[in-house]
Amino acid sequence: ERVTWPEVADPLGKKQETRFQVKGSPTFPRAEGISRVGRTVYISTTTDSRIPAYDIDGERIRVVYDGFSRKDPPLVAQDQMTASPAGELFIAEDNGRAEQAVSTLDPPGTVSHFLTIGGPIHKGSELSGLAFAPGGRRMYFSSQRAYGSGAVYEVRGPFKRRL
Repeated sequence: ERVTWPEVADPLGKKQETRFQVKGSPTFPRAEGISRVGRTVYISTTTDSRIPAYDIDGERIRVVYDGFSRKDPPLVAQDQMTASPAGELFIAEDNGRAEQAVSTLDPPGTVSHFLTIGGPIHKGSELSGLAFAPGGRRMYFSSQRAYGSGAVYEVRGPFKRRL
């Protein structure tokens, strides 16, 4: 789908929120993650379990992952994400299950399970804050309510090399 960029009359939203100012604007139900890989921007939407991708140069947007269109989806209610130095998207789920997972989306759209955490210390928690160290050999994420006050985890690579 082609993307256009209309002018927003009140960009600071003083009279009306900016999202309501342009009729026909696309909606991203509970968009909670955004990451750029090369010239593509990925957005994760928790409510509809989709990942749209915006091609900056072609000014087009398309859905590269649709969890609800699959019988047994490998990724549901995706949330925050980050890109590895190799261009893989690491995506945390916000699925309300006892176990929380991080999966990868390897463009153009292959989903692979990466890790799962669970147990009573993570009950009612959510994974977030996915980030890579500058050298790309360590990834960090948080379990928001682990141990009652949250915890940060480090995963050491090697991860895939740059594309």
